[in-house]
Amino acid sequence: MNRFFLIVSLFVILIGSTIMGIPVQAEASLQGDWEGAIVVSGQELGIIIHFKGEQDNLRATIDIPMQMLKNYSLQNIELKGAEIYMELPSQVVGEFQGEISDNRIEGDYVQGPAVGEFYLQKVIDKEDDVDNGDEEDLSAEELSLEVDGGTLYGTLQLPAGEHMLESQKHPVALIIAGSGPTDRDGNSPAVGENNSLKMLAEGLAKAGIASLRYDKRMVAESSGINSSEEELRFSDYINDTIN
Repeated sequence: MNRFFLIVSLFVILIGSTIMGIPVQAEASLQGDWEGAIVVSGQELGIIIHFKGEQDNLRATIDIPMQMLKNYSLQNIELKGAEIYMELPSQVVGEFQGEISDNRIEGDYVQGPAVGEFYLQKVIDKEDDVDNGDEEDLSAEELSLEVDGGTLYGTLQLPAGEHMLESQKHPVALIIAGSGPTDRDGNSPAVGENNSLKMLAEGLAKAGIASLRYDKRMVAESSGINSSEEELRFSDYINDTIN
């Protein structure tokens, strides 16, 4: 009789662990790249969302290739079990509310009067696009800086190859993207993707020069700082550079 109750108890515990584990598995597998689309009135708009960090420090950026937008921060991300909520950058009113199931997210999308759906599929075993073998020697670190009104995000590109073995200090170049919505890599919705500043940073690294480049306010991953261009002041850019 005792053995029977022991078996039943173990069975209940195993079932309970499986049920309770569903949200945990969904949260643990969230980090990475997810591809899908927003669907409104039968029209699909392709999107790619990149999740970073863990549940307590979860961040996400969105790419919309058709609109030539890349790495724009999503705001007010909430992850509760298998349910997720997130908003488009503050200058665009758009809300995602969906449910995570294995490697897929599906749910509702609302942008003003437009109501539709969205879906995302996690990219599994995606190979890195590496054209040159020399890039394997490059080392970069993602950085963030708290400034007035929010957080700036950038990349510290470190010297590569033989320069990494040298003990002396290296010069550091601060790369500031041009006017308008140009991101840290030199890309913008106006001209598309060319990675000019990224290639500049990698070229400097091969020459033993470190560099720091960052997304300006309201641009790409730093898009959540201001809600409108009317709030921006030239002094904001100056202070951000000094910091």
